[in-house]
Amino acid sequence: MTKLFRFHWIYVLIIALALAIILTWPFTMHLSTYYSDASDHTYFGWTMWHIAESLKNGSLFNMQQFFIGNQFYPFSHSFAYSDHILFPGLVLFTPLYILTKQIILSVNLVILLSFILTFISSFATIRYFVKNTYASLIGALIFTYNPLMFASFPHHANLLQRYFLPLVFLWGYRYVRTPSWRSAIIFYGVFTLNWLTAVYFGIFTLIFIPIFCVPVLFSNFKKGLPYINKLLMTSIVVIIYIPLLYFVTKPYLIFTHKESITRNIVETLYFSARGIDWVSPDPRNMLYVQDHTHVNDNRFPKDILGFNFSEHTLFLNIIPSLLFIFGLLYTIKIKKDALSKSAMISFGTVFIISALLTFGPIYTGWNEPPNTNPQPLLYYYLYNIFFPLRALRVPTRFQYIFYIPFSLVCAYGMLFIRKHIGKYSQYILITFLVLSVIIVENVIQVPFTEQSRRIAQIQMYLMKNPQTFQKLFDAPTLHLPMYTKDVQFKELGYANWALYTHEKTVNGYSAFIPFDYQKIVKQSKTIDDTFIRYLGNIGVRYVIVHLDSLTEKQQKKILSNRYAKTLTVYKDSNTLILSINKELSIPPLCVKPHVSISINFPSEVPRLTLLPYTFTITNKERCAIQNLYDKRYLTSHVQIGDTKISTDSIVPFVIEPYSSATISGTLKQKPPYIYISPGEHTGKAYFPRFNKSINFAILAH
Repeated sequence: MTKLFRFHWIYVLIIALALAIILTWPFTMHLSTYYSDASDHTYFGWTMWHIAESLKNGSLFNMQQFFIGNQFYPFSHSFAYSDHILFPGLVLFTPLYILTKQIILSVNLVILLSFILTFISSFATIRYFVKNTYASLIGALIFTYNPLMFASFPHHANLLQRYFLPLVFLWGYRYVRTPSWRSAIIFYGVFTLNWLTAVYFGIFTLIFIPIFCVPVLFSNFKKGLPYINKLLMTSIVVIIYIPLLYFVTKPYLIFTHKESITRNIVETLYFSARGIDWVSPDPRNMLYVQDHTHVNDNRFPKDILGFNFSEHTLFLNIIPSLLFIFGLLYTIKIKKDALSKSAMISFGTVFIISALLTFGPIYTGWNEPPNTNPQPLLYYYLYNIFFPLRALRVPTRFQYIFYIPFSLVCAYGMLFIRKHIGKYSQYILITFLVLSVIIVENVIQVPFTEQSRRIAQIQMYLMKNPQTFQKLFDAPTLHLPMYTKDVQFKELGYANWALYTHEKTVNGYSAFIPFDYQKIVKQSKTIDDTFIRYLGNIGVRYVIVHLDSLTEKQQKKILSNRYAKTLTVYKDSNTLILSINKELSIPPLCVKPHVSISINFPSEVPRLTLLPYTFTITNKERCAIQNLYDKRYLTSHVQIGDTKISTDSIVPFVIEPYSSATISGTLKQKPPYIYISPGEHTGKAYFPRFNKSINFAILAH
C-alpha cells in the first residue's frame, strides 16, 4: 500500500465522519440521551443488548438458548421473530457497551458508525469502477444519504447497516471476473457478514448476486476450461462460512416450520410502491415540503395509524436524478468503455429488477388503495418460486439494492461534468457545490430530544428501592397494560425497563405476533382468578402494573381488585407490583403428567389428502401440565399403512388439572399432500412425550 493511498483513505475517513455529523444533526448532539419507549429504534437497541448479554453469559454459543430472548416469555425461538443484526450487535455495540457502560450511547454510536462505514464501503466500490476520487465521493454520498435512508432514520436502525451491501457486489464482480483464492475468501466473507448484519439484506443478495454475476460469468467463458476449473476450485472456500450461515439461519427455518408462518402476499400490498412514492419526498424534508402536517393526507395505503411514509418514500432527489441522466449519457455516448459490457448488463439488470420489485405483487397504479387492480407483477411470480421472499413484507425496501447501480451511474455523471469543464479547479468547485446541494436536499426536521421514561423510572427505582426491584432480576414477569397489535410498539417501554432488570417478560414487540400471545393480551384486560392462575401455571412471578399508563377509571378498577390487596409487594402512584407466588390457589406442576389422548381423522379422505386431524389431551391429575418453550410443540408419529409422517402440533402453555385441550391441524410433510392407497386402513399415532399410542381407522377413496 503506497503512502499516497493511505493519505487518500485518511481523508475519506475524515470526510465520512464530517458528513455523518452534519447530515444526522442534531442526532449527534443527543447521542447519550435520545431514546424512545415506542419505536423500532428501541427494538434495535434491545436486540444488540441481548447479543451482548448472550456473549457475557455464554448463551451466544448455544443456538437454542441464544434465540430465546427475554421478550415473549415463554415462546420458543422468540429472537427469530425479527432481525438478528448479529454483526452490529457483536462487533460494534458490544465493545462500545463494555467501554461506556451506557446502553443508549452505545446504540446511537452504532447508528452513527453505520453511516461512516457505509460511506467508506460505497466509496471503495464506486472508485473501483469509476477510477475518480471526487466522482466517487459524490456517488458514496448519494448511496449513504438519500430519502429512503432518512425515512428509516433512526427507527429502522437495522436497515442503516448497509456497509457490506456494496462490497458484496464489488467482490462478486471481481471474483467471477478473475477467480482467485483471495477474491473467493473476501467475496464469500463479505456475503456472510452481510447475512449476519440484516435478514433483509441477506435475502436481497441471495436474489441479486446470481442475477448480477451471470453476465460476468458468460463473458468470461471464452477463457475456457482453466477459468472454469479455477472458479469451481476456489468456490469450496464457502465451506468455511457455512457454520456461521447455518447458525443464524436454522432458527428461522425451525420457527417458520413449527409455527407454519410465512408472510401472506396480501400483507405486502400495504408496503408496495405506488408511482407517487417515487416523486414524493420525506414529509419532514425542509427543502421540498412546505406543509409538514397534511402532506400525506391523500396518500395510499393507510392503516389504523394513517399513512406510513417511512416505507413509501422512494424519491431520489433532484440533483442525484440529474447526475444519473448525465451518467447514462457518459457511459452510453461519450465513453462507451467506461464500464465493461458485462458490468453494464449486470448493473443494468439489477437496476431494472430492483425498481420493479419495489412495486410488490400487484400493480397499484399512481396512488391507489390495495386490491384495486389484480394485474400481477414480477414480485408475485418471484414470491411463488423463491421461498425466502416469503419472509419479507416490505417490497419498497428493494430500493436499497436499486441505489447500488444508481449511485454508481451518478458518479459517472460527475465525470460527464468533468468532461465538459476545462479547468480542474472549476471541477473541484462544482463537486463541492453538488455535495453541498445534496446535503441540503436531505435535511429533515427531527429534534431528537425524546427520552425514555421507563429507563429513567427503573434506574430511579433500582437506586432508591433496590431490595424490592432487584427481585425482578431474571424473573418471568408480565407488565400491564398490554397493548393490541395496532399499538403494540408501546410494549417497547417494557423492553427498556427489562434492559436493567433482565426480566423475562411475557410482553414483547415484533413484526410477528404469535396467535397465543394475542390471546394473552385479551385475557389481561381482566385480572381475575383464571388469569392469575394461568400466569402462575406458566411460571410468571410478578405482575408489574404501570398505573401511570392507565386512565383514572382504569386505575380505580385495578386498585379495587382483590389481588391488588392480597398480592401487592410494592405500590406508589406510578407502579404497582403483584407477587404471583403469594397466591395459594395456583395448583402444583406435574412432574410426570398422566394424560389420556384421543385422536380423530375424517372417516373418509381422498387418496391425495392434506389429512386434517383433531386430538384431545385430557389431564388426569390435580397438577397442571406446563408446556413452555419447545414443549409447546407436541411431536407425534403417525403411520397409515406404509405411509409414515411425523408432525409437530402447537399445544397450550398450560393444561390445568382435570381439564382438556383440543388441538386441530393438518399433518405436515413435504410435499404437503399425502398419498393413501384406496381402501380401508388402520393407523397408529404415537406421542413420545407422553409415551402414548392410539389406533384408528380411515377410509381412502
